[in-house]
This record gives sequence, structure tokens and C-alpha cells, in this order.
Amino acid sequence: LPLAMWALDRAFESGRWRDMAAFGAFLVLQVISGIYYTVFLATALAVAIPWRWIGLDAPQRTRFVKQLAVTAALSSAVAAPYLAIYMQNRSSVGERADSEVRLYSATPLNYLSSDPGSVVHGWWGEQLGRSERRLFPGVLAIGLAIYGYRGRSPRKTMVIVVGLVGFVISLGLHTPVYGLLRELVFTYRGLRSPARAAALVFLAIAVLAGYGWRAVLAGRPHWR
Repeated sequence: LPLAMWALDRAFESGRWRDMAAFGAFLVLQVISGIYYTVFLATALAVAIPWRWIGLDAPQRTRFVKQLAVTAALSSAVAAPYLAIYMQNRSSVGERADSEVRLYSATPLNYLSSDPGSVVHGWWGEQLGRSERRLFPGVLAIGLAIYGYRGRSPRKTMVIVVGLVGFVISLGLHTPVYGLLRELVFTYRGLRSPARAAALVFLAIAVLAGYGWRAVLAGRPHWR
């Protein structure tokens, strides 16, 4: 996920074919690594890419669309054998029941839930979630992310959009959005745990926290 986002950002910034090719390569590697996060990332990018693309000038938009179309076609061809196996497995396993999906759908309160093994947060956050629905990223990460949001840019905005989409997906059947996705995108029907889309939220927080920490160091050079 981080490498795909990094390469996509470079493609937006530079307009170079090699950066877009790297984006495609990392997407293929993500497909091979796990279908869950591939589906979630693709959904988020379907919103985030147009959001950032609209801010380009006309020649940049045309070049980006050409590069993305070629990369998408090649990446799909490379990933096709794996996806064919996934389709065979899906036909044998079947679709996930609504009751199972709802069980693994996060709630906003779950984002305050911590693993019981956490010395700092476990004592108060354990009861706010369960299993894959313990999603609290930590006070320090949130604080740095908020600090890093200062000085907005297209790069930061795209990351935030990815995080927001991930948050909505993670809520699963607690919102009508996930039901619509299950109707329109067949891969969602085989996914059990929408809460795993919180990985996109954590990705956004991590990136913004990195900006925040850089700002902290910039004001305290003696810390380096």
C-alpha cells in the first residue's frame, strides 16, 4: 500500500512513465500479497485520483490519463492469472452472509479500541472493540498527523481522501455505502471483514504524522 501510494504521488508530480510503471508494479505486488487491501485501495483511488487529477493543467491531465490507461491494462494482464484462481476459489466458497459481514464491520467507537496487550491504552480501550475491530492508532500518531496537516497540499489532500474512503468502507454494513459496493463490485461479496479497510486510515495517519514529525524536527534542529 505505501509503495503504491508513493509511486502514484511521484507520477502525479513528475509526469514520468517510469513512475507510473512503478505504480503499476506495486499494484500487481499488492494483488499477489492479498486481495483485501487491493480491493480497498482500488476503491479509495477511484475517488482520490480524480480528486487530484482535476487540479492538473490540460496537457498534464491528458498525459496522466494515457499513462494510467496503459499501466492499468498491463497490470491487469500480469495479475490476470492470480485473479483467475481467486475467481475459482470464490465460486467454491461462495459469498459472505450479511450477518458475518456485519459482525466484522467497524463502528466509529472501535477507533478508540485498543488491544488488551497495550500497556498505555489497553486498560481503557479493550472493551470498545473486539478482534479485528480494535483500531485505535494511538494518541501520538493522531497528534502528529493533526500537526502535519498544516500547510495543505494536493499530496496531503489525496492521502486524506484515501483515509476517509477507507474509514467509510471499514464501517461496512453500518452504512449504505458498503451495501452498494457489494451490489456493484463482485469482489466485495467475498470479503468478510470490512474493518480491515482501516489500514487505509492508518496509512493516511502515518503519512501525515511523518509530515508532523518533520515539522517538529525543523523547529528543533538539535534533536537530529
